[in-house]
Amino acid sequence: MAYGAAAVLVHVVPLRTLARWAWRPATAGDPGRADRIVATVIRLRRVLPAAGRGDCLPFALVLYRELSRAGHAPQLVMGFERAGSGAGLEGHAWVEVDRRPVAESVDAVARYTPAAAFGPGGSLTPCGRD
Repeated sequence: MAYGAAAVLVHVVPLRTLARWAWRPATAGDPGRADRIVATVIRLRRVLPAAGRGDCLPFALVLYRELSRAGHAPQLVMGFERAGSGAGLEGHAWVEVDRRPVAESVDAVARYTPAAAFGPGGSLTPCGRD
């Protein structure tokens, strides 16, 4: 699923289904692939005009897909925080490998309370912080 497809599908397809669709079994091949994918996603987030302003889920889905394909065990995480004066919630989606965020800092996701996480095969997995 390319970023463009993910950007459209996030508006019409349930998250659980998107996670199942995005997961890919590991394929043999290039051991440096995952590093290049992470670098590409970081560059895209800097270049695309809406990056970082509400389109985190398509980026996270692409990372989740490609890291699973590269043989890692990524987890797609959705989290929320109180927005502004506590009047509402702000959400964020990110990918973790070994409980560490990929393509963003620990500090960037620390303010969000994980609410849902998807692991191998797009299955719902326990989330939370120790």
